[in-house]
Amino acid sequence: AYDLQSAQLAAAKAHARDVRKLRNALEGSMQAANFLAKLRAQQPTMLELLADLTRRIPDNTSLEKFSVNDGAVVLIGQSQQASALVGQLQGSQLIKTPTLTGSVQTDPRTGKERFTLTAVVAGSAKEKEALK
Repeated sequence: AYDLQSAQLAAAKAHARDVRKLRNALEGSMQAANFLAKLRAQQPTMLELLADLTRRIPDNTSLEKFSVNDGAVVLIGQSQQASALVGQLQGSQLIKTPTLTGSVQTDPRTGKERFTLTAVVAGSAKEKEALK
């Protein structure tokens, strides 16, 4: 009888330990999910970002590439006045620090200025890094 009780007690302790491990893992997963949800809520959605850029970028500008990666925005394209893009994007509440990077060169085929512009998504970890 003693051995049976001892075995049952050991099994119950092992089960309790497994339950505790699962609960801790679940709590960790929930904290991570809540962190990501909170981070997403602080940032604009991709559709909001696209709508804002569409309103701000003039019709004489065409984009060849638009990417958002970890809060970093990259726009590559051609424009009649690439230098004016920075000013047009500075009023945005959704992106911060728009900056032309590299040299602006005229495309002989189109006569437009080829540009690369970078910015940071508002509320992203990238923006918080830049503010430090």
